[in-house]
Amino acid sequence: MSRWGNSTCLWSAAGHAMRILAAVTVIVGVSLWAAESAAQLVSPEVHPDGRVTFRVHAPRADSVFVKGIEGLDRTAMVRGQQGVWSVTVGPLQPELYSYVFEVDGADVVDRHNRDLKSWFFLESLFEIPGDPPRIHEQQLVPHGSVTHHIYYSQSAGRERGVYVYTPPGYDSGREDAYPTLLLLHGFGDDEGAWPGVGRANFIADNLLDRGLIVPMVIVMPYGHPEPVEMRLTEDYRRRNEVAMVRDVMEDLLPVVDERYNISDERGDRAIAGLSMGGGQSIHIGLNHLDSFAWIGAFSAAAPFENLDERFGFLTEDLEQTNEDLELLWIACGRDDFLVDHNETFRFWLDENGIANTFRLTDGAHTWFVWRAYLVEFLQAIFRS
Repeated sequence: MSRWGNSTCLWSAAGHAMRILAAVTVIVGVSLWAAESAAQLVSPEVHPDGRVTFRVHAPRADSVFVKGIEGLDRTAMVRGQQGVWSVTVGPLQPELYSYVFEVDGADVVDRHNRDLKSWFFLESLFEIPGDPPRIHEQQLVPHGSVTHHIYYSQSAGRERGVYVYTPPGYDSGREDAYPTLLLLHGFGDDEGAWPGVGRANFIADNLLDRGLIVPMVIVMPYGHPEPVEMRLTEDYRRRNEVAMVRDVMEDLLPVVDERYNISDERGDRAIAGLSMGGGQSIHIGLNHLDSFAWIGAFSAAAPFENLDERFGFLTEDLEQTNEDLELLWIACGRDDFLVDHNETFRFWLDENGIANTFRLTDGAHTWFVWRAYLVEFLQAIFRS
């Protein structure tokens, strides 16, 4: 073989290698560009007219949906360039919404959205602002403080968490101690639900700024003194309710009393909650009218069986019971799966002459309803 022939083969091999290197460089460059573009996705994008655009990078997916948005059906997303799926929905009414993506049948949160709702599973959150702002929105008003405490519960045998809201201008040395609302969450939530999704602190801030409520301390504890990993066992809910009574009365309230300038007068103490927390509020409040004069139940897991056995003691001195009850406030949506239980409990109260306020409203078992209930309940308590 001539030297020219060898040289030609060498140059041909070198050229082939350079072409491969160039192709790899292009592929890597495109991949890096795609990854960078995916990282810069905006989702959700809330438009001024109330429409919302969702985007998710799922290049290998065959189908993608967005679902879980209150008032909307599961909606198919459309595949675009570089495997980015998108869809625009709405316009939606001003509210705080949750959603998830369904990617090839698997539910996932929006990786580009840091606002999350923590339940037994996670959901992403977005807000359609109102004009004027809704009562639960963060507004330019004086704000209170929300502090997360860890306390040891002797009755539960473990450390537990609680959020405490103090109103703007809270004074630990004020002569008149503050009234207190114990605000309880639902079965799938934790102590972060009311400040995070319920916006309890912003609601209180805005109502205070309008002069519609009195300054109060709001205590938002974790509602599972029983280990939550045991929640599927038989009679868990009943055992948890009993354990919650002990935790609240023997551990939580003494800790909060020690740390905050709050009144220990029964007329200055309220208890309320949603779903599981509503049932706990009924049970704790009615069994401890010496500690709570105001009771609220929002879409409650209300008692509906053996009511004479569980609450018959309230009728032994009916006049005293009704004098002690400043307010027993029960509300539920017409489309709520717990509405029959709430109406059964309300009928028992009425038949036995126990004073109560019952509100049957529009809506189902959702935060849309519970935020509105909190607004109404806050304006009703500590008024006598």
